[in-house]
Amino acid sequence: MQLTPEQEQAEKDNGDLLASIANVDGEIARRVLRKHNGDMEKAADALFAGDRAEVWETKHRTTPEQMYLDGRNNNSTSSLPALAPLPSTSVIDLTADDDDINRAIQMSMQESSQQTQSQPHFGPSERAPHPEWQMVRSNAPVTGSTAVTAAHDDHTLNEAIQASLQDFKEDTDVSPFKETIREGGRPIALRTDTRALAYAALVVQALYFVPQVRATVSNLRLPSVDPGTGVDHPDRSMWNLIELFTNMDLAQLSAIIDNELLPSLEIPPFDGTKSLGEASSTVVKSVAFLIEQHLKAQAAEGEEPDRLFSFTHGQVTLTGNHMSQRTNGADTGMVVTVEFGQDPQHNDLNSCISDTLTRYTAKVSHHDVIIKPSEVITFDLKRLPVTPSTGSAPPDSFSYPKTIYLDQFLFDNLALANSKRRLEREMLEEIKELMAHKEALTRSEGRDALQNLRSTIDYYENVADPEDDLSRKRTLQGMADRLKDIMTVIEGKVEHIDHKIETLQADLATVFDCPELQECQYDLRSVLVHSGLPGRKQMYSYVQDTAGVWWKTVDHEVTEVPEETVLTDPTGLHLGAGPYMLFYSRHLSEDQINEPLVWPSMFSGAVEENNKKFLAMMHPELEIFSHSRTSSEVIAPLPLPLPRELPTIPQEGLRRPVSRENSRSMSVDEMSQQQ
Repeated sequence: MQLTPEQEQAEKDNGDLLASIANVDGEIARRVLRKHNGDMEKAADALFAGDRAEVWETKHRTTPEQMYLDGRNNNSTSSLPALAPLPSTSVIDLTADDDDINRAIQMSMQESSQQTQSQPHFGPSERAPHPEWQMVRSNAPVTGSTAVTAAHDDHTLNEAIQASLQDFKEDTDVSPFKETIREGGRPIALRTDTRALAYAALVVQALYFVPQVRATVSNLRLPSVDPGTGVDHPDRSMWNLIELFTNMDLAQLSAIIDNELLPSLEIPPFDGTKSLGEASSTVVKSVAFLIEQHLKAQAAEGEEPDRLFSFTHGQVTLTGNHMSQRTNGADTGMVVTVEFGQDPQHNDLNSCISDTLTRYTAKVSHHDVIIKPSEVITFDLKRLPVTPSTGSAPPDSFSYPKTIYLDQFLFDNLALANSKRRLEREMLEEIKELMAHKEALTRSEGRDALQNLRSTIDYYENVADPEDDLSRKRTLQGMADRLKDIMTVIEGKVEHIDHKIETLQADLATVFDCPELQECQYDLRSVLVHSGLPGRKQMYSYVQDTAGVWWKTVDHEVTEVPEETVLTDPTGLHLGAGPYMLFYSRHLSEDQINEPLVWPSMFSGAVEENNKKFLAMMHPELEIFSHSRTSSEVIAPLPLPLPRELPTIPQEGLRRPVSRENSRSMSVDEMSQQQ
């Protein structure tokens, strides 16, 4: 069918889009698209399943297909080799020379290749689709080789992120006074009117759900601020942070729009010059610096403030087990950048941290060690680009645990951890050698040797016609039996290799499982994710409340999710996106997590008043107030005066146990009334 120029251009554009998504040649993408009559969704599914539309392209061929012809035909293009009948043996020599096996594989693959070109039937194919083209369902966990490689580069991903932020401008329902009331422990969705700061609002929400951050902020005293200071001025940032956290703890709203904290922190809008993880790291550092600055200012003389975010680290060089060099002093860090995506055996958080902090050469090893750990540690996940190669499986999806132990990265444990890493490297090297041996046994020139053997056996047993020639029949059967014996040998060796690899991997998973390296425990608190697609609902967070329940915040919608979803969400893997920031903090007991928070009464009182007005507006039949309020009066936040002499919170009363019968935090005034 002849296409118009417009249709040809549309086909080319759609084909180019499919080619970029599936990482295939543009002509292949257009061929598959034509096969499915221009249906983009069906074409994409077919490409990810490995369809290249090669048969479809040639099914109307007018020249005759090349067929099998035996050696007695003068027009033969292929003949059966003259082989003497080979008796089958019932004893399989598992110690046979691999060279003999490899030669047999090569012979069978050459014959299979010739037969594939000339013979239309070889029995049913058992070949699995290439993992690079398997479609990953966005609502199902991805494990092992089912993960697909990233197909978009950083530029494309940044464009999708910017498009996601742009979509916030078109949101017609940004009001935190949406007609839903916050129920139970459901978190509040934090939003901002500045669309380019939407990524930063997710970071602040994630930080609030780190118990140590929330408790520390509640204990900070309000600093002195000039009464004329604007609400978005940097001097007012601590006031804004405490007020915002008070609302996130006590407010009955389903969402809050922040127009004060982020501007006062001078957070830069996302412009695509940095990755989303790098930009989010800037937000973490800004909030961390603000909190630690006030902790230091309010610490008693001679008292060292808590290390909430800042950990100290240094470099050590070892020759064998002997320290040959140590850097003088120590640096301070707040966010750890973890690279992943290029090594399928090191695609989990612990392995990637180890790869980041340790480097080995032939004679020495260099270690970045933590000297003094912090209460909170944040990981910026950076996916390295992967160049797909023919016949190579993509790396597994990145995984992160509910709990990690940082003991192996502490300076005090360097000797023990280094001996464990040496053992780990030895096992990894053995696994690598076993996998290479298995590859040599089962693949040749990028093809499955065992499948080719099966196809060749099927040919000799079911396709080749002996034509009532007993000698030819014995030759065919002898060849089939010989190949069966070879396949049995190979399968036995592969099974033995698989068992050894499985045993080594099980041992590898427990290398660091010893009491000495399981004291510094950190638990996952929040996760930030981007799907890699444009749209404001493609950037979301997972946070855990004090009851241990996980919640997913997408735009202003908050829904409960199982923990398994948080740890295995495969969204964005095939687009080079996915989780980009993890928040961990030291393990706390249930009583510590549920310790009541005490907020300044000027903030908690304002929240209580706003809650009453909001409930009265939502449910006027309850008659909470005897007088009515207009919607504009309800939506407008209550003015909070800045007195010249600002109140401070008595340090000795900050952590006094209080009753939580009403399951909410209490103000200082309420505590004083109880006392």
